[in-house]
Amino acid sequence: MRSLITPALLFTLVAARPAFADVFTTDAAPTPIPPVGTASLALDMQAAFDVADVNVIAMLDHERLSDLRLSLRSSDGSSVLLADRDASGMELRFTTFDDEAAASLASGSPPFAASFRPIGDLGAFDGKPAAGTWTLVVDDLAPGNAGSIVSYSLAFNGRTYVSPDLDLPILDFEATQAFVQVDEDFEVLDVELGFDVTHSFTSDVSFFLSGPQVIAPKLLQGQGFFSTGYSSVTLDDEAPATVGTLEGPGRFTTDSGTALGTFDGMGTQGTWRLSVYDGQLEDVGQLRAWWLHLTSQESGSPLDPCAVVSLQSPLFAPFGSVALSGDRAVVGNSLGGVPGLFTGSVHVYGPLVGQWSELAELYPVTANSNDGIGTSADVDGSIVLAGAPGRDSGAIDGGAAFVFEQVRGSWIEAAELVPSVAQPGLHFGAAVALDGGVAVLGRETYFAGPTVAVVFERVAGQWIETAVLATSDVAAPPGFGYSVAVDGDTILVGARGDLGTEGAVYVFERGPTGWQEAAKLVPSGAIGVSTFGYAVDLDGSVAVVGASSDDALTGQTNGAAYVFERQQPSGAWMQTALLYPTASTPFAYFGRDVAVHGDRIAVGALNQKRAYVFDRSATGWSLAQIVTHPTSSGTVQWESIDVGPDRLLTGGGAASANGTLFGLPSSQDLYACQDAVSASAGGQQALHLGGGVGLAGDLYLVAGSASGTAPGLDLGGVQVPLNLDSYLLASLSLANQGPFGQTAGLLDDLGRATATITLPPSSPPALAGLELNHAWVGLDPLSGSLLLVSVPVPLAIVP
Repeated sequence: MRSLITPALLFTLVAARPAFADVFTTDAAPTPIPPVGTASLALDMQAAFDVADVNVIAMLDHERLSDLRLSLRSSDGSSVLLADRDASGMELRFTTFDDEAAASLASGSPPFAASFRPIGDLGAFDGKPAAGTWTLVVDDLAPGNAGSIVSYSLAFNGRTYVSPDLDLPILDFEATQAFVQVDEDFEVLDVELGFDVTHSFTSDVSFFLSGPQVIAPKLLQGQGFFSTGYSSVTLDDEAPATVGTLEGPGRFTTDSGTALGTFDGMGTQGTWRLSVYDGQLEDVGQLRAWWLHLTSQESGSPLDPCAVVSLQSPLFAPFGSVALSGDRAVVGNSLGGVPGLFTGSVHVYGPLVGQWSELAELYPVTANSNDGIGTSADVDGSIVLAGAPGRDSGAIDGGAAFVFEQVRGSWIEAAELVPSVAQPGLHFGAAVALDGGVAVLGRETYFAGPTVAVVFERVAGQWIETAVLATSDVAAPPGFGYSVAVDGDTILVGARGDLGTEGAVYVFERGPTGWQEAAKLVPSGAIGVSTFGYAVDLDGSVAVVGASSDDALTGQTNGAAYVFERQQPSGAWMQTALLYPTASTPFAYFGRDVAVHGDRIAVGALNQKRAYVFDRSATGWSLAQIVTHPTSSGTVQWESIDVGPDRLLTGGGAASANGTLFGLPSSQDLYACQDAVSASAGGQQALHLGGGVGLAGDLYLVAGSASGTAPGLDLGGVQVPLNLDSYLLASLSLANQGPFGQTAGLLDDLGRATATITLPPSSPPALAGLELNHAWVGLDPLSGSLLLVSVPVPLAIVP
């Protein structure tokens, strides 16, 4: 049974899903493709993560590719069409099917060593478990020609780049070099690569990889002798075995098992180079092709939806600012650091050997008492921005912010940002926001002075002030600069108002002449002095604004959050949703902090000691989950929050902890946070179903088995991972009755449902030791056709 693990003194470790390997490659011999027949090559995945994205990298020989149809089938039986007789020539060489590719296979040329858009949508696998058997299926639809599936790889949750350099000669005492150009700029979480090399004496050759910022140690020293080379080899530091004398295909680790980790935390933009060096005479070969797979820090390692991770260090302040970026969690601590009281610091957390740990405590070497470093904080990949509103660099309590960057695995102080308009008591850095090379500093607005926010940008490696943002609105409410957010070329600046004055939020956009005011956001439906603009966040075309004193729900200062979305093609911002807490609590302060990531919004309710998570569907924003801490007490308050695709980070999550990381469910499949119940005491397992918005309104049916999941049931060629037994028949005949609560019905507008399996107290002791498994299927309500089969979830019965 999963539960909160008590924090250790210096930092907390909690079991989460293990870090995942991104690329898996078949290791079987080539599979023949018969004329007018079907060939299939299976890839068995032992992986504890869900699919966020998948690319297919195929190696295939055939006398006439235009005869072939290719598709990928997942373990649940669902299939996506990759290509259908639209390739000419006789070879697919590291041909990569990627939903994000711009070109179709038909527009390419042999041997198609590039990325192409599949005919079907590989996004159909998103949210499903990666574990299980995946199969590449090739149908030959014409007589007279044959070939083989050489190998294929599945590249999960990252970006794949195929080198255009093909068939380069490997000559004696020379380094053969092939290149990949990466235009995207993000921080590396993990690197894998694959290559296909012919050589008559592989012990002559060694392999090296260099990136835009670093050259890795030697990846591989050939150990074979008379040979044909390395066929479709994938190198991954997390692979279980080295290449040795094997020649592929397959997935192997580097010789050291750590060489590719050299790139972790590095930037990606620029040229990547694979070098193959032949150190002996006589034998030669070719570098036929290679590819590179990069996972960004933003992607992050999947977090168990039931995880509750306490992030703690000594002397934490009761309320800390928090921020998320992929696998980076940052918690501010305005009481920490050295040398004196209120110096402050920020703590960086991330997964380490499968557990979340404190990775660094950051504060400047010139830190002083009362700097208040960490009062506000933000993080983007390997850059941390920490507000220091008590800093005296520009003026007494004028405020500043510090930039810390991770370089070659170590954190360094990169810059102190001091606004040119700093004046005594303005406290710049009370609010900060960061996106890539743009940092925005807001200010404490209780004191007189210029009502501005200040923008710094990284130019040629240096952080410089580039704009002082002020509104031209003569009717602007007080408090401009109290909250800030930035994403790309857009900045939000909140003006929270004061007693008797409604707030507003101002939008600034970056153009050829710099940052210009573009829009004013005001609430529709607000009642009372709502402190609209107390908190803001921005992701793409979605802005969310907290109004923690809004009275619209009951007139009791419950608070609210307003959602604005940028309309296309006009670019105008329109209010699209007004979010409230589900329960009325006087002075709940719902909206004290807000966060948005993609189709997910989180809103903190300070005095309700909880956060509300809303997900977007075709019909708008709907409440998806209410998150509370399992050890909440009267002293717990949730001052700061941030949200990611599968996680929520809160500040002040427990009386003894300053940050708490909660797992959030993905949109698809099945999970349960309780995996055991007691026969004597009784108990209940809640099964959380998710089919995604594509199954909204469709039927669901939960069934169980007491005799295991294999071989399972065959429903028209689709395997349901439950064995037929009397318990399965009972779960179907008693759906929505007795122990089977809400096990049949319609999925909601987000494609979700919750079912329960209940064991009453004083159940027969003989049940102890039994393991039940439950799974669900999605059905079309009109035709009854099968739409989805979930993974099974176990339930152990203990004494």
